[in-house]
Amino acid sequence: REDEHQADARAAIAAARQEAMRTVLLAKTGVVNRVLERARELLPDVKERETFRVALAEEVTEALSFVGAEGTLVRCPRALRPALVDALRAAPEVVVETADDVGTGFVMVGEAGRVRVDGTLEARLDRLAPALAIEIHSRLEER
Repeated sequence: REDEHQADARAAIAAARQEAMRTVLLAKTGVVNRVLERARELLPDVKERETFRVALAEEVTEALSFVGAEGTLVRCPRALRPALVDALRAAPEVVVETADDVGTGFVMVGEAGRVRVDGTLEARLDRLAPALAIEIHSRLEER
């Protein structure tokens, strides 16, 4: 009888530990989601910074080296069009079109739509989100 009580107690403790770990994990995931959401909220403000415009010019030039200029379309927010037109002045055949639904950065489409480069900060944040989540979780462990 005592063995049954001990087994029941161990099972109850294990279940309580598992539930506690689940609660902590959900709380940490909530922190990660709030951090990423706040980062997304701040992205549109970045387009006013000179350092972003310099990096944007480098990134669009690099993307063009993969896509090629012939028949290429670059879509970007109206505020970024002058910087992108300037960055692409060596490739006048590239069409730069404004589209306010693009995000912070540009989307380049070439090869008759077969090649697409998403150079938006939103896409970059989405690509980095898993690594950022791991980093945030590990920093929360340190506390």
